[in-house]
Amino acid sequence: MVQSVCAVRPIKRIQVFSRDPANVKGFCEDMRAALGIEVVACASGREAVRGADIMVTATSGNTIVFEADWIEPGVLMMSLAPGEFDEETVLRSRVYLSAPEQVLGDEPPRKPFNTLVASGRFGPEDVVADICDVAAGKKPGRTSDDEIILYESAGLALLDVGIGHWVYQRARSRGIGTEMPFGEH
Repeated sequence: MVQSVCAVRPIKRIQVFSRDPANVKGFCEDMRAALGIEVVACASGREAVRGADIMVTATSGNTIVFEADWIEPGVLMMSLAPGEFDEETVLRSRVYLSAPEQVLGDEPPRKPFNTLVASGRFGPEDVVADICDVAAGKKPGRTSDDEIILYESAGLALLDVGIGHWVYQRARSRGIGTEMPFGEH
């Protein structure tokens, strides 16, 4: 995910936190080598999100990894697993989802949307757009610099394929990347 973000945005610094120091160390080393930019280990989740323009959470899910009051105006948050953020984060954000019907109606329900929907504080009408509609230019993305944008990925394989194709085409047009022998015998 970090490499994808760096392919489309001019990222200069990555701040990383994990409860497992060995994971942080290995990730920082790998990303420094792969991206050639500053990648720093942080002592806490709060430190990792401080000053961030883009936040990516990638956990096994169902554990809140940051608090709503840590989030600064203008941030883009991308969550790859359910339950990585709290209800207040949802309520402070413009919410974009992949497959809103899946995120809001999963069994078991995706946290924290399940309790927000059950209480009537959030519903399908509160989803700004399906992220695919934004990517296709059918719906707008960010409309002001200080909006907090939350994107929850339902993990659709179709989305992965679409993003992979887009990244591949962009890399080819720039003459970067490494050709891989997929399917060759």
